[in-house]
Amino acid sequence: MSNGEEKSRPIYHMTYPNPPSKTILNDVMCKLTKSMEEKMPFAIIVGYRPVYLLMLELKSENEELFSKILPFMGPFHIQMSFIYTIYKRFKGSGMCGWWQQE
Repeated sequence: MSNGEEKSRPIYHMTYPNPPSKTILNDVMCKLTKSMEEKMPFAIIVGYRPVYLLMLELKSENEELFSKILPFMGPFHIQMSFIYTIYKRFKGSGMCGWWQQE
């Protein structure tokens, strides 16, 4: 770190008001790959659930090209997945009754 070399930097790409198509998302991921150069060991790309699934699909179809891209779901969808997992795990356990007792 003492040599003053840039270790990391955020790169922002345009977002879209509607879920992007596979073609648009592919273009975004290609631009991200080009912008990474050799200095960046990886890049994180975040999207909500439908976009996240498209990113995974594109990454599996182009493993070599997108090998340095790490897709993540956005925080809201991570939380919703967690809540649904808890619901499935404890459904019918009577836990709801504990919280509703007065």
